[in-house]
Amino acid sequence: ERDALRPEEDRDVDAIVPAPLSSPAFHAADAVARRLEVHGLDGRDIDAKASGLRRTSPMAAAGAMARIVLFLPLLPVFLLSMGIQSTLGFVKGNSTDEGVDARTTYHFVFALFASMIVWPIVAGGLTAASYFGGLLEPSGVPELAAVGFFLLLFPVFVLSGWSFAWAWDGWVVLRGGLRRSRLRRRHGAAFVQELQALHAVLDE
Repeated sequence: ERDALRPEEDRDVDAIVPAPLSSPAFHAADAVARRLEVHGLDGRDIDAKASGLRRTSPMAAAGAMARIVLFLPLLPVFLLSMGIQSTLGFVKGNSTDEGVDARTTYHFVFALFASMIVWPIVAGGLTAASYFGGLLEPSGVPELAAVGFFLLLFPVFVLSGWSFAWAWDGWVVLRGGLRRSRLRRRHGAAFVQELQALHAVLDE
């Protein structure tokens, strides 16, 4: 029965594979997209009128710098609390051959569950080092101070993670501005011409 459903003769590959898209608008848009992709940019980096690259406002740049500067004091805490699980998630996720979805799943799993294992160990190590190093003696009750210090470390770990996310957003803003500036400086005229060609085709 299954064989009865098969065609009498195999079809040519060209009859199965759809023909590639071809139109003036497609080629013009493809030229713009390729130019952006080569420089690590995408359509979000084009200005509102699609006449060139958008510019990073001074306020956005200042805010991005402020986020990065505010994160720097928490960098050692972030490396201790998040560095291990981030590294494990990155290595495991990027070494899988199961596709993008599996890679994202590994990143998510390590970010969500590794904290339950890593944070108590790191907090315990820091607390023990502070206790046996005599850093908690000035409190007068080092045992009680050790318990408080151990518990206090967890919200600090969370704060360092939030701060890193804010700093990363700031870095993305600055990096995008630098990439747009590089494209504008090296191939700005050619990119504008490609955009104008796309406008001309779409206006026909």
